[in-house]
Amino acid sequence: MWESTRLHKEAVLNLNQADLIVVPSDFNLCLFNAQGIRRTMVKVPMGIDTDVFHYRPQKQGSEFVSVWLAGQRQEAAGKALRTFSERGRKRSLKG
Repeated sequence: MWESTRLHKEAVLNLNQADLIVVPSDFNLCLFNAQGIRRTMVKVPMGIDTDVFHYRPQKQGSEFVSVWLAGQRQEAAGKALRTFSERGRKRSLKG
């Protein structure tokens, strides 16, 4: 998320090398375009759609796993996600 009316020159250079840029608002779409970003951008609003996602208490001892891969190749990301998926499947079979 970016809450300014200008982007640094280095940010523009880096963003123009991205395959896809995800922004949270129309403000960011307009700003990035105005600052010279020419890559594919999509807006994914922040927040939770409670018509789609419903609160569900977690089971005791459950864990949350988050994976962040920046600057990695697609194969590395796929391998990491498969590893975490297999790990979760094995745990659900045990318990």
